[in-house]
Amino acid sequence: MLRSAVKKQIPVIKVEFRLLLALLGVVQVLGDLTPAVPAATPTIASEAGRSIVEIRMLDATNGWAWSVLVKEGAAPFKCLTAEGSNCEFFNANHAIARTADVGLGSAYVRFFETQDGGMTWSPVIITSTYADNDLPPGTIHLCNLCGDRISYYPPTKVIITHCDQGDEQPKGAVRLSLSTNLGNSWRELRLPVPEKYPDGLAAPLSPVFFDDKEGLLAAHILKRNSDDTLAYSVLVFYASDDGGITWTARPGIIELTSERKEWLFVSHVDVVSLKDVFVRGGPNLYVTHNGARSWRTIKPNVDFGLEGAKSRRDVSRMDFGDATHGWVVISEIIKDYPYSRFLSYKTSDGGATWTELPLKIVP
Repeated sequence: MLRSAVKKQIPVIKVEFRLLLALLGVVQVLGDLTPAVPAATPTIASEAGRSIVEIRMLDATNGWAWSVLVKEGAAPFKCLTAEGSNCEFFNANHAIARTADVGLGSAYVRFFETQDGGMTWSPVIITSTYADNDLPPGTIHLCNLCGDRISYYPPTKVIITHCDQGDEQPKGAVRLSLSTNLGNSWRELRLPVPEKYPDGLAAPLSPVFFDDKEGLLAAHILKRNSDDTLAYSVLVFYASDDGGITWTARPGIIELTSERKEWLFVSHVDVVSLKDVFVRGGPNLYVTHNGARSWRTIKPNVDFGLEGAKSRRDVSRMDFGDATHGWVVISEIIKDYPYSRFLSYKTSDGGATWTELPLKIVP
């Protein structure tokens, strides 16, 4: 992910692909979830059946929300593109889209780029580390079973993070592949794990950059006992000031504990700036304002629920616009899994106090 270093950081934004979405609404948010641009589809007479399922804020008052029409007993509507598709907006015109076809332990990823606010898209041609002439140009083949991820940072940087889940053998390192020329050449990086956790499985997330040099990388490291309980589960951070060529481990390490011991870090690690990071872990928020050099624990005034696909209540999305203003979407099962309703909350004090937001969709 690339976030703007100017003003507030610009996070991932769900946007409407006009020809590719069905029964989804994407609205621009101004103020307290009052959209300036109404969703094109669907047309509904009442707000009662619509839920906000994603929030992406630019700052304390402006951002985007993704809404979906929900009714009891009906499965959630899905995007007509691949399940893994998403978008990242850097400004009102420039964005990249990622699509992923997943199956049989593999993921086939492509990137597209727009310079006109999403009206037209062009494929980003990245040279794969494993060439396959049967795939469309620019398609990257990843080990989805392993948990590998790829990120594109315009105009030419590409990073693949490699996880240990495939063979479940600890490598003693957080592993990255870095290209600065759209995949024409690659540099393999191995970042040592902390000495306390040499036998843990590493699962790095995608690095977050704030310009062409400075970025942060989060990595989950865990070890299971013979009875499949967790011996430890920690989150470590690395910082780069040269565009990802070298990384330095930060001293602050989050040791995670949870009743369910299931962690969804892709959605619940929010790197807001080089100093400000928020991590949801079970009922708590872990917060740093010094770039993961130290952490403090916040116990929110609302129930965040438990991690896991079949939890009755869980945080499905968390997004902070700055060090104090943040939003979460909490899914709450109202009948049987996976049929849920979604509740939106806002904080203005850095995560301690949350207020439920009324849903306001302009028809």
